Amino acid sequence: MATGTFRIDNFMIQASTVTANLTLPDFSNVYDGVRNNPTDGTAVDSYTNLTLGSASAAADVTLSSDFQISGTLTIAHSGSDLVLGANNLTYGATSLLSYTSTQAGFTRTTGSEWSATDQPRSVTINLTGTGTNVLTLDADKTFTGATNVLTVTSGILDATTRLITFPAAGGSVSVSGTVRTSNPDGFSSTSTTTIVSTNAPGITLNTGSRIVYNAAGAQTVTSATNYSDLEIAGSGTKTLDGVATVDRYLFLTAGTLDNSTNNVTLPTGSIVRRTAGTIAATPNYTGERSVQYAASVTAGPELAATVDSLQIVTASTTLTLNGSVNATDRLGFTGNANRINLAGNALTVGDASTEGTIVLPVTTPANGSWVHSGTFTRFVNSSTASLELPIGTSSFDRRATIAFGTGNAAGTTVSVFHYDFQATGGHPGIENTTFPLSVGGGLDIDGSDQVASFYWSFSSAATENYTLALRGYGMVAVADPDQLRILRRANADGAYSSPGTFDAVGTAAASLGNVTIVHTGLNGFSQYALATTEADVLPVTWLAVAAERVSAGAEVSWSTASELNNERFEVERSASEDFGRYVTVGQVAGRGTSQTASSYRLLDSDLSNAELMLGPVYYRIRQVDFDGRSSLSRVVRLDAAAEWAVYPNPVTGPLQLVGVGLSRTDAPVRVQLMGADGRTLVDLTAAPASVAARVDAALNQAGAGLYVLRVGGKTIRLVKP
Repeated sequence: MATGTFRIDNFMIQASTVTANLTLPDFSNVYDGVRNNPTDGTAVDSYTNLTLGSASAAADVTLSSDFQISGTLTIAHSGSDLVLGANNLTYGATSLLSYTSTQAGFTRTTGSEWSATDQPRSVTINLTGTGTNVLTLDADKTFTGATNVLTVTSGILDATTRLITFPAAGGSVSVSGTVRTSNPDGFSSTSTTTIVSTNAPGITLNTGSRIVYNAAGAQTVTSATNYSDLEIAGSGTKTLDGVATVDRYLFLTAGTLDNSTNNVTLPTGSIVRRTAGTIAATPNYTGERSVQYAASVTAGPELAATVDSLQIVTASTTLTLNGSVNATDRLGFTGNANRINLAGNALTVGDASTEGTIVLPVTTPANGSWVHSGTFTRFVNSSTASLELPIGTSSFDRRATIAFGTGNAAGTTVSVFHYDFQATGGHPGIENTTFPLSVGGGLDIDGSDQVASFYWSFSSAATENYTLALRGYGMVAVADPDQLRILRRANADGAYSSPGTFDAVGTAAASLGNVTIVHTGLNGFSQYALATTEADVLPVTWLAVAAERVSAGAEVSWSTASELNNERFEVERSASEDFGRYVTVGQVAGRGTSQTASSYRLLDSDLSNAELMLGPVYYRIRQVDFDGRSSLSRVVRLDAAAEWAVYPNPVTGPLQLVGVGLSRTDAPVRVQLMGADGRTLVDLTAAPASVAARVDAALNQAGAGLYVLRVGGKTIRLVKP
């Protein structure tokens, strides 16, 4: 074409992915009608589809002119921006704004791509990268056009307190991911909720979707019959405005769900999972009653007296009961080091129709899971049942296993309570047993000190023979497991005796006495304890004990060549030469069982009082076993320091100046007292009693504050309250 006009009525790029920063050119100078067509007046700088960034890199797009998306604008990286400047972004009649990304940890607040100037007709959120992926609304959103769909496929849409409004033509919301709302009026159903009810948009909460109420304060929970997952988070009370149904999970993460007036219904298959949140009343369980705990809490109304399943799903978690509970189908410990503190209550597994299942992680006793401080019961519903009873203390796994023989124990129960007296080193009723006690094989239990300071108390109506296995975790370690015996008595007032045949299963001198003892051919139920026929083994081999004065008091140090079942050391001090009265000044954890040399130190900072400064003090180390037994080190003497001392400090009474460890304490001494501002209040050389009185008078006149006292070449900070 040599001459004439070349006209472009519509300039459109069908698809583009921008992976680096880009400025879109201004095509308006190609022909004015391109932007302002005299026939239809439409803007024509247009992309059908445009993608900003990728999962691994952000990319910004800067506009040089007004711009339209007629297809899909995709934000593929949370750091990508659409820079409008003075230009406008518009969306076509069937446009879609898509936050679709596989970026790990996608975190973004909506911006110019979803602004008030023009709204996309539909929005999709599909964030599938690893980690937590969140899109947060920066403002209220109002859709325009005939058909609008908000789809949350994956990831989190954090609506905060914003409102999402659909046009009169209607619209729909489909959630498969998570929507968080801190709107005090709730998620939907009114003109002020997150999803504005005006024009009645359809709301579909698909299986696996989660609606989270996380206001930092009071909030209304929308009544709905189609929650898949409902989470109560954020502080304050979240109150149901009507009956709600939760088909999968009710998460009690934080705050309180007030269901006292309008309850939440949990049909078959739904689970309450509690972290730190609470619930005001027991949910309306219409099917299975399943409760899970993901943090250390005291059980509340969510845990009914009878449930189908009770589980702890997070490691190192302790559940404390506030009443007795029967878990008819399942008791589960998913993580290591789980505990259920029965707190004097009873926990029963199974019922008349089933023994129930106990799920325990396969782990070492130190990381095991068990219940303690109450009665644990299991139903017996087969003639040859083998029942595991995971009982113990707050620290030690003392589980028992009972395997019945060929009799018929079905329809009965077995209960066990574990008593532990290691803290006091006692064993109630042990005085009723006569020692030495013959346990067969020419072996004797020589005395009560060879009987562990804990026992199990069993009760059952079952009459057939059984095999009993007891775990002695935490008892005094022994060199030979074959020396261990199970002792039996009728009750706490009865005498212990040997029940007969035994086998020992375990590792010699295992950590903390980790040995399981098995007895066969037992009949009837009563109390059992563990004992050893071994001669006493020294719990600690001492290498050295010493004490020396330091500026902050006295440092006591000691070392050991080996330790056996050693829980801790307690440092004891006495001011008496006859060692008559000792006080404990601190303790240090021991090494348990160790065959290598170990060194320890402890600072005694109490040597500033006059009694201890005026004369020598004496130290000894008390070694305490895990079973409560103890032994003592030798005594070491720490002489007084050769220096001047002042007491009391802080000065709460008449001041005294004491020469500690000096050859003469009545000789004149120079004393200087200065205030915090450096001003000298006293400068006197005289007998100790005279200078003390002078300093005392100066302090009383000067009043409360911090002072510096120099005496005999030593600087002492005095506090006058």
